[in-house]
Amino acid sequence: MHSINASNGTEEIQHFDNYKDGYKLPRNPNGWYAACLSKELKEAEVKPLSFFGEELVAFRDAQGKAKVVGAYCPHMGAHLGHGGTVVDGKIQCPFHGWQFDGTGACAAAPFAKRTPQSARSNLDSYITEEVNGVVLVWHHVQGKEPDYHVPEIPEMDLKQWMPMQHFTLTFRTHVQEIRENFCDESHFAFIHEQEGPADITWNPEGPLAHHHSHLTWKYFVKMGLTDEKYRFTCDSVFYGPGVLVSRTRGPIDSATIGLCTPIDDEYTQFTLMGTSRKVFPGLNWFNRMSLMKTAKRDVLLEGEIWSHKKPLEKPIYQAHERSMSKFQKWYAQFYDGHSQQETIPLRVVNS
Repeated sequence: MHSINASNGTEEIQHFDNYKDGYKLPRNPNGWYAACLSKELKEAEVKPLSFFGEELVAFRDAQGKAKVVGAYCPHMGAHLGHGGTVVDGKIQCPFHGWQFDGTGACAAAPFAKRTPQSARSNLDSYITEEVNGVVLVWHHVQGKEPDYHVPEIPEMDLKQWMPMQHFTLTFRTHVQEIRENFCDESHFAFIHEQEGPADITWNPEGPLAHHHSHLTWKYFVKMGLTDEKYRFTCDSVFYGPGVLVSRTRGPIDSATIGLCTPIDDEYTQFTLMGTSRKVFPGLNWFNRMSLMKTAKRDVLLEGEIWSHKKPLEKPIYQAHERSMSKFQKWYAQFYDGHSQQETIPLRVVNS
């Protein structure tokens, strides 16, 4: 493992490199994914990105809307994310000045008799939406339109909630591995210091799924604090494979947005945004800091496990571990349209 100081305001980016060979899950599930945070995409700047095994760039058009397109200029192959600029809301190639609009269409080609209009002269483009301080991109292997959307959440209201804080981690694991971890009842006792396995209720609704759990921090039990008011309830909504919004209510009310985006066939980028409800000034910053410090510690512990674990064809699930198989059946819909080459069979789940 090595760390890299991040230049975008995050504390650090962790890379886990001890990845087991032969990891077999379908690549790049269909859905909405985080391209970057809104605050990371400044006006008149070009941001290089690497996701879905592709080189991409993000920029803002003349109306300030975030756009994500392919990174390589079709003229002679220059990477628009290295030296490219934004001119009148269009991205301009640093090599010969070709310009492209937010749809990827070529808008100018200096010294040419006419601006090229063929498909070859355009950049690939992604459908984008900007919500909750996140630039989202829609990825579908067959190019289908979005069939769900991520809504604004009330926890972005700064009158009642602290400003969102975040950290970004990069793991050498599959995006599904990170997501299904949330439905692993037993690990909460060992990674997240809960008294026992989480009591999870799982309700899928098409590309969305609702997850409800009861949690008891084991240190409260040791101190004799066993009343209901010392228990936590967590209500979460999975918005496809890439976005998870969780709300925890208890001694401290908090909310997190978990963002997983495939980088390539091996690596996944994970960003966690978090906030806590305002109570009074002396505790507000402390509560949010404690939330994010604990969350990062736990995710780093999980990252070490994800990076070394071996997916089993037939895991030995126990009676209290009901949610994993339900999650995997729900998640399989996001591999619709993948070719045989792209779709390596999912793990077989014990009945």
